[in-house]
Amino acid sequence: MEHRHIYDRMKEDPVFGVIGGGSWATALVKLLSENGRRLNWYMRDTDAIEHIEKYHHHSKYLTSVELDADSFTLTNNIDYVVVEGFLSVLLDEDIRIHRFLESESNQTDREDKFNRVDMLAEDSSGRLIIIEMQNEQEYDYFHRMLYGTSKSVTEYISIGEGYGSVKKVYSINIVYFELGQGSDYVYHGRTEFRGLHNPDDILQLTERQRKMFSGVEAGDIFPEYYVLRVNDFNKVAVTPLDEWIAFLKTGFIPWDAKARGLEEARERLRIDSLPPDQRIAYENEMLYRMRRRGEMESSRIDGVDEGMKIGLREGIEKGMKKGLREGRKKGLEEGIKKGIKEGRKEGVKEGRNEGLKEGDDKGRREERLRIARGYETGRNSRCHYLRTHRPVPGRPH
Repeated sequence: MEHRHIYDRMKEDPVFGVIGGGSWATALVKLLSENGRRLNWYMRDTDAIEHIEKYHHHSKYLTSVELDADSFTLTNNIDYVVVEGFLSVLLDEDIRIHRFLESESNQTDREDKFNRVDMLAEDSSGRLIIIEMQNEQEYDYFHRMLYGTSKSVTEYISIGEGYGSVKKVYSINIVYFELGQGSDYVYHGRTEFRGLHNPDDILQLTERQRKMFSGVEAGDIFPEYYVLRVNDFNKVAVTPLDEWIAFLKTGFIPWDAKARGLEEARERLRIDSLPPDQRIAYENEMLYRMRRRGEMESSRIDGVDEGMKIGLREGIEKGMKKGLREGRKKGLEEGIKKGIKEGRKEGVKEGRNEGLKEGDDKGRREERLRIARGYETGRNSRCHYLRTHRPVPGRPH
């Protein structure tokens, strides 16, 4: 598997980790989350965490600042941040831990075996992730890996649930002994269904199955295994995964390490290694710096808010003036168009009336002329008749 490209993507879209629950941390979370940054926020105050998740603002610091609790991961356990970083690099995707589960299962009867794992987590997609670290040689360790995933599958489905509720399981095994034979230091195992007659034919899920379950191939439903043979790593760390394996082998994190989660791990190791008095002094100093930065950030935020109010007022005034000018111009244009249209209608109406009147007058004149012509024709005909029918003297009529 190629892991280098995830480092390039992390540089373009980094995941931020904010440690602390004071005003500076609150302001920083506000700014980062509103800018769409991926964010993990760690604080020790569990009451403050519950308050933020329920009311979407801090109970003590910058209480008027609204926080979108859905846009970041909030926890009182920094291990979330560290584990998420390690898993994201190994699995080559953005992993968010939803909760840590009981890492030791129950026996169903006296002959059943306990399933003891170092860490069992559930991510935001409902997948189960087993993390095991083994120092001593175990020849049947592969069988132990199989048993651990099988037990997790059966324990996290209730009686009566459909088989579609079976959870996807990842088994991450960090071993410090020679497990199997091979020249690499990271191995990935998964189930594939290949055709017997055509080995290149890999069984796929149907379109309906892909919508119901997460995956493309039929094998995506089955558990996957990772084996990290830490002692076999003996080169300079180049990729983020190399940096993590180097840390697991040596316990040392270089200051130029870029892999996700290592910065939080380094801070955790540094604080935990301090003597008690120095640790208290360090925490007090960090709290003082947080308060100072929080005060400065609060002042800046107040200034931004005031500036936005002033700018809004000025913008409204300018907008109204510009809108009035544009409204007048547009109104004049629309008025002219409407006037032309109404004028045409009125002109047609008046023209029609005048035409009717003129036509009526013309018709009357033509009628009178026709009558006059008829009268004249009749008179002439009578005169002609009288001339041709004059009485002859001495002839009886």
